[in-house]
Amino acid sequence: MRRRVFVLGVDAASPKLLNMWMADGKLPNFEFVYEKGASGTLESTVFSHSVPAWTSIVTGVNPGKHGLHGIFNEKGELVSSRDRKVEAIWNILTKYRKLSVVINLPATYPAEAIRGIMISGLLSPGEVGDFAYPTFIKPWLKKVGYKIQPHNMDFLLFNKDKLLEELFRVARKREKVVFRILDIVDWDFFIAVFTLIDRLQHFFWHYMDALSPYHNDPWGRKYHSAIFRGYKFMDILLGKLLDKLDDAVLFIVSDHGMMPTNKYFYINEWLRVRGFLKVKQRSVSRALKDVLGFLVYSHIDKAPIQALLSHLLRHDICFRVFGHSYKRRRAELVEMRDIDVNTSLAYFSPVHQGIIINTDDEGERKRLIEILSRDLLNMNYNGNSVIRAVIEREKACWGRYSRSAPDLYVIPQEGYDLHEMVNNLSVLFGPPLKGILLRTAGHANHSCNGIFMAYNQRLIKHCHVRGATVYDLSLIHISEPT
Repeated sequence: MRRRVFVLGVDAASPKLLNMWMADGKLPNFEFVYEKGASGTLESTVFSHSVPAWTSIVTGVNPGKHGLHGIFNEKGELVSSRDRKVEAIWNILTKYRKLSVVINLPATYPAEAIRGIMISGLLSPGEVGDFAYPTFIKPWLKKVGYKIQPHNMDFLLFNKDKLLEELFRVARKREKVVFRILDIVDWDFFIAVFTLIDRLQHFFWHYMDALSPYHNDPWGRKYHSAIFRGYKFMDILLGKLLDKLDDAVLFIVSDHGMMPTNKYFYINEWLRVRGFLKVKQRSVSRALKDVLGFLVYSHIDKAPIQALLSHLLRHDICFRVFGHSYKRRRAELVEMRDIDVNTSLAYFSPVHQGIIINTDDEGERKRLIEILSRDLLNMNYNGNSVIRAVIEREKACWGRYSRSAPDLYVIPQEGYDLHEMVNNLSVLFGPPLKGILLRTAGHANHSCNGIFMAYNQRLIKHCHVRGATVYDLSLIHISEPT
């Protein structure tokens, strides 16, 4: 008997929020699947990010084997589908002449020539080039107004009404494309990822969370239900799928969860203060500029100034000036232009998303790992632990490409996020959401647990799944081809 599998990807769906709203009866279709099918949490990759996590979901292996540890490769370039070192499930199914539909998976640009349809997701340059396969579907996607994500996202952050409108518009267009393909394609495997909830949680979390120190933002009341609206959108979409899929096995998964961010931990500044990191010599004017920029971007918290900045930056010319400065500084941070990597013993790399130990002596490396792990785990702020876990590379990933991973992954406690900036002020903690950053910074950070649900009226009985990880899913996506 032919079996078909549909995977609904709900990027960044939080088990905590989902369970809360299901318990309140607000998400009836998720509740139906929970009560009739299998469910549990899904442990993400150690670096809980969409690129390594979704790639592990569709390959069944850890980043040390598939090679995608984050959004950058070893050259500091954005990763692409060409950087993946192993076959994904659609490559295997193509060999067996099974037809796959892949929509909005991260790091799938350029789209691969598979037996079926592929529309690229995160890290695609947009609806240009080889973003879709076969190429003849591109005019149709343009005609229906399909977008991978809203254009000019940075600009939209200063107009939350427009941002919400565009996020939901993109989600509705993706829904339209999914259901049209369901109608006309005789598929065997179908995976579609919706990023609506991820974006809403990043930029609207503090409006919803009464415990957030930023909950009383002037726009709080207006946007307090924005995230729930995203979950409700996905619940209605799920109901339509349940009516449509008939005998197909349905999986509902998220690559990671989400947790609030209230403070930054400036980890490279901590390494500098401790003597592990060395900075390059800078001119007096450059040093003053950096200090002033740090104070402006992180510590202006007067509501009138916030409102003025938001108003000014809605104007194109002001935004262009700000955007140029902001992107240049981000490039400097990513490329670590302030850090002397040759003389530093250890530094946090935004490319590797972890700490690099700068020595070829294995004994010295182990000694530094022990010291850094101990001191980071003992770090506290106002009596509260800052770091939840420090994980060595060898315990986080394994395989031919594990050497591309950092020596240490540092996992913060809920409420904290890591920042790579060296401020040279011995300031180790800073509020991320004041001044300009109240408009541009994420209000939430990825957590290690996503959601897992499975439903088929005949094949799956109600049960709670324990210990599931993103590496397990490709093993159960489809039965052994015949």
